[in-house]
Amino acid sequence: MSTRKTVIINKYLEFQNKLKQIVDIDIFPSLEDIDIVDLLLFFNMTFGGSTEYENVIKDIIFFHNFNIDNDKLANAMPVITQFIDEFKLLQRSF
Repeated sequence: MSTRKTVIINKYLEFQNKLKQIVDIDIFPSLEDIDIVDLLLFFNMTFGGSTEYENVIKDIIFFHNFNIDNDKLANAMPVITQFIDEFKLLQRSF
C-alpha cells in the first residue's frame, strides 16, 4: 500500500516528466529544491481557490521571466491543468 506522500511524489514526478517533453524550462519547483509539504502548500495557495489556471500559469511564467514559445505553452497548458485538477482530487481522496 502506498502512502499519501509516495502517491503525490510519484504523480508530481510523472507530471514533471510529461511537461519536460513539451517545454525545457522548469515552470514548477523541483522536488530536489522543495519539500513535498511546501509543494502542497504552493499548489494549494496558487491554485486552490481558482479554476482560472491559465492566467495564474502565465503570471508564474512572467514573474520568473521564463521565455516559452507560445505554441509550446499552448501544448503544455492541457498537461498542467489536468495535473492541477487531478492533484486537487487526489488531496480530497485521502
